[in-house]
Amino acid sequence: NVRTVYLVYGAPLSGKRTWISEVQEPGDLIVDMDSIWQCVSGCGRYVKPGRLNAVAFAVHRGLMECVRTRTGRWKRAYVIGGYPLSSERERLCRSLGAREIFIDTPEAVCRERLESCGDGRDLEEWSGYIAEWFRRYLPPPKA
Repeated sequence: NVRTVYLVYGAPLSGKRTWISEVQEPGDLIVDMDSIWQCVSGCGRYVKPGRLNAVAFAVHRGLMECVRTRTGRWKRAYVIGGYPLSSERERLCRSLGAREIFIDTPEAVCRERLESCGDGRDLEEWSGYIAEWFRRYLPPPKA
């Protein structure tokens, strides 16, 4: 029973969820903090009530442990995140036995998507998230 784990990373609005929706199959496990927040709060996708922080992060830790220990009968798991630092990606890949999938989208495209998405995100806040990701991003070390 081979199980494959993918660490899908990239800037905000780079297309991580879109890529997964194109390759996933029924029964694949998807670990996505935005989806967890929406599930536990009942709020819009990008509304994150602070009083639920402990719950949302506990659910995320639990799902990550399921991935690490290969709990369940899934064949593929996708762990979604920004993960701009190569050291964090390396640590997660070692811990989870994951392969990296980088969604390489230019900053200008991420900003264009933000302007046109109309999904309730605070444009100024998310513009800051995009800028911060590109400021912090470290590509994988050369082999």
